[in-house]
Amino acid sequence: MTPVTISIKNILRRKGKYFFILMAMMIASASYTAVKTYSEGMKMSITHSMEKYGANIIITPGISELDIPYSGLGMGPLQVSGSEIKEADLDRIKFIKNYGNIAAYGASISGIAELSGKRIVITGMEFKSIKILRPWWNIDGAIPSSHGVLAGSNLAAALNLNVGDTIIISGKSLTVDGILAPLGSGDDNIIFTDLKTAQLLLNREGLVTMVEVAAHCGGCPIEEMVAQLKSVFPSADIRGIKQVVESRQESMKNMEAMIFGIMVLIIIICGFVVLTTMMSSVNERSREIGIFRAIGFMRINIMEMIIFEAFLISAIAGVFGALAGFFAVSAWGSFINSSEDFMIHFSAVNFFTAAGITIITGLIAGIYPAYKASELDPAEALRHL
Repeated sequence: MTPVTISIKNILRRKGKYFFILMAMMIASASYTAVKTYSEGMKMSITHSMEKYGANIIITPGISELDIPYSGLGMGPLQVSGSEIKEADLDRIKFIKNYGNIAAYGASISGIAELSGKRIVITGMEFKSIKILRPWWNIDGAIPSSHGVLAGSNLAAALNLNVGDTIIISGKSLTVDGILAPLGSGDDNIIFTDLKTAQLLLNREGLVTMVEVAAHCGGCPIEEMVAQLKSVFPSADIRGIKQVVESRQESMKNMEAMIFGIMVLIIIICGFVVLTTMMSSVNERSREIGIFRAIGFMRINIMEMIIFEAFLISAIAGVFGALAGFFAVSAWGSFINSSEDFMIHFSAVNFFTAAGITIITGLIAGIYPAYKASELDPAEALRHL
């Protein structure tokens, strides 16, 4: 018989005792996998939640300063007047290092136009990315076409505008395609239309006064992206909305700290479970080990026998525990998916890491019991036979 076959037979003979150590280590492995999988799902959820802020980088011409709150978030003084940005130059954004981190960007132009003998603010936008850039908007009607407008709630009420009405702005006939729900912001007092239409009405073809950039991926380097954008728009003023960045970073840091603490606790618990159980097994088998020593087994053979037991139990627990942890979180994710955007993805890295940590912890915890078993005096162990 070899130390390996003896270890396997010993596990089968004492399956009741080893069942509990197996379950304890499976719980440890499952906990690690569950925590990592859940935290990654939460990071994705946090990232999607950040999209509610819309754009978090604003590009404007850089001459005079004006303190403008953007969507209720203080941005500090912005430089908003001066020479407009050329629309043709916007392709420069695609050449920054972190362009892949940009979810969407859109240009706009604002100016004064005439409607029914009154001066109004008109803003032209690229509506294709409006759901990302301004997800808080609720529209009664439809997003305006190239011959339509979207009226702010206050302006629509003041001018008695309804969806389907025809209005004349600076001599051009346009249709009210939609009315914006009240926001409690400056948007309530503006007429929005297609960018090209607004440029034509304001006689500013090819120019824009603001570019909104939305970068909401987990861990996006917002400050670095601002610097990269400044390098391609040196004369523009570029600001990141700090509240959004700080909120996301703080959430990520708290999540990582929690994961680290739980992982350390799992490793400690797993190690003590293996250590105490293996020591108990060694004490119970002292006479058996004495017999092995008496018939020629060397100390290294005794150590191999005990360590292999720890390895086998740890390997089985690590693999099945990691799978159990993933399926448990998947079931939980399916349960809550109807109420929040929570996506679960299988990660081979998490699986092998959980199994590896469990195996390594089991081996380390099994070294001391193996050493104590190898130190048993055969004569003393056989004295009570």
